[in-house]
Amino acid sequence: GYAFNDIKEYKNDVQNNKQNLFINYSKIQSIFLVILFIICAVFPWFYLPFDKISCYLLTIEFVLFFIYAFPPFRLKERGLLGVITDSLYAQVVPCLLAVYTFSKLGNLNINLYFIVLYASWLFIAGIRNIIKHQIEDFENDKKTSTNTFVTKYGVEYAKKITIVYFFFIE
Repeated sequence: GYAFNDIKEYKNDVQNNKQNLFINYSKIQSIFLVILFIICAVFPWFYLPFDKISCYLLTIEFVLFFIYAFPPFRLKERGLLGVITDSLYAQVVPCLLAVYTFSKLGNLNINLYFIVLYASWLFIAGIRNIIKHQIEDFENDKKTSTNTFVTKYGVEYAKKITIVYFFFIE
């Protein structure tokens, strides 16, 4: 998912001397690297328990990666929708997939109340994390006219809502 975002942001990152996974690779090498990442993401499911729910969670994860980074969706630049999407793909979905997978491995039942509480906490933590990241990227995003939640509403507002609603940002 982060590779997808680096693909889309390559020119902006080069312009701002910002770290990007693909800066030191040719286009062919970059394509092979993305293919390698996809293989690494899917490979464990040839050995780990895999069923309909696992498939749904993996599919949701890949779809969220794609719609966050690429047009015509490019949810990264859709304010709060981008923040929510990032929280889901970076925190909620992968952690739920891990809990589900290892509960299958251990033949354990999942407590629905625990899952709702856990997913809620992950969602809030994910929102805090992406807002913090966007605050750190604020100057670069302004230079490249990247319309994130923080560039839209400002650093001070982002810090305030993060502290008030989602605990301390620092």
